[in-house]
Amino acid sequence: MTTNHGSVDVCNVGGCLNATSGQSIQVAGLASAPKPSDKAAIAAVTPPASTKPVFAVGEVINVASLDRTLAFNTVAAAVTVVAAAAAAPVNAPTSAPVIVPIPAPVIASTPTPTPVIVPTPAPVIVPTPAPVPVPVPVPVPVPVPVPVPVPVPVPVPVPVPVPVPVPVPVVNGVDTIVSLSTMAAGTDQNGIYLGTATFTGNNLDQYVDNPSVNQNKTILVDNTKVKEANNNGIVKWGRAEGGTFNNQNMLMTKWVTGIATPLSAMTSLNGAGIIRTYLVTNNTAPYLVKNNGSIVVDLTASVTGQFILDFATHKLGYNLQIPIAGNTVSILGANVSVANGGKFSDSNALVSGISSCGCLISGSGLLANSAAVEGALFGPNADYAGFQYGVNISGSGIPNGNAKLYGGGVATK
Repeated sequence: MTTNHGSVDVCNVGGCLNATSGQSIQVAGLASAPKPSDKAAIAAVTPPASTKPVFAVGEVINVASLDRTLAFNTVAAAVTVVAAAAAAPVNAPTSAPVIVPIPAPVIASTPTPTPVIVPTPAPVIVPTPAPVPVPVPVPVPVPVPVPVPVPVPVPVPVPVPVPVPVPVPVVNGVDTIVSLSTMAAGTDQNGIYLGTATFTGNNLDQYVDNPSVNQNKTILVDNTKVKEANNNGIVKWGRAEGGTFNNQNMLMTKWVTGIATPLSAMTSLNGAGIIRTYLVTNNTAPYLVKNNGSIVVDLTASVTGQFILDFATHKLGYNLQIPIAGNTVSILGANVSVANGGKFSDSNALVSGISSCGCLISGSGLLANSAAVEGALFGPNADYAGFQYGVNISGSGIPNGNAKLYGGGVATK
């Protein structure tokens, strides 16, 4: 489309575009938006005929019926208006028809269609949503602090003094005795004997072996030379200087005696499969016998250790730590057989230790059958294990390089 005069708005579904005089617009289709064009539109119009049709309109009114009739007459040629004066003589009768000229029809020009301007839809304004009110947190009530109860001071128990063993009157009778006596000549007499021990208070006066069990052995002790003696009502233990063994003079005599555990109790414990631990609670002072026969006693030494007995298998394990004059000697034993009467002896003990110079100590057993430890169970229910030890030790720091170590004690379940 090309505008010759004025301006024209071209609109369709695709939109609107205005063209002023001399501008052209091209439309590809109903849905395509009008676009400017550099080509002028050429109207393909057939030239008008030489004779144009004339349209005449007349109106005949029938007065009687008030009907109106609209008549169109098309004249192919030019309209000839015949005047009444020119066509008829003057004297013509008045009844001659008068031809009224039909006015030329007025051809109304086709009006230019007013372009329909499709208004651009107004943008839909989405209202901004009202802000969601942030919930005001409900204040958490501050917990009222619960007063911490003031701890009631626990009364400190008054330390109970360790009871000093009270001498228990000992009745002379048949005891299982563990005794060790060292002779002046350097030979040892020791063993686990069944016989009769006679006491004055806690002091051993003498021990007489049972002739029906062993050869006659008699130990005599000078009560004036007893250095330590105690008992717990079941077991007695002590040490004295001097004494005799079958009339031979001794340098030192020590003893651990008590009532042996009955065979019936041992059988009952064996059937129950009990495993029992005994802790060393008492001991005689350990002492060293040097090569020259002199004796070093350590009265401050406290022997520690334990015995563990499996009554079902009659096997015993133990460990002992013995401090003596700045040295520490350790004796370990395992799988030691315990006889039905509760006696035991270990010839396979491991003896070791640290001397006063920090050097290693080695050793071996010197009791009967080269045992390092021997002993017996005491009491009606085997509540105690009495023991004695005797070992040769050697190493730097030991007087003269080697010496004999003796001692004994009581372990309690």
